[in-house]
Amino acid sequence: MFESHAADINGDGNVTITDLMRLLNYVSGKSATL
Repeated sequence: MFESHAADINGDGNVTITDLMRLLNYVSGKSATL
């Protein structure tokens, strides 16, 4: 799927639920604009 560091949005070295939710929102936003 995606690299862990790419999903680590807050940069703390761990992929958290918050990171995943932000990623999901980001992808959803991009999809909506296509």
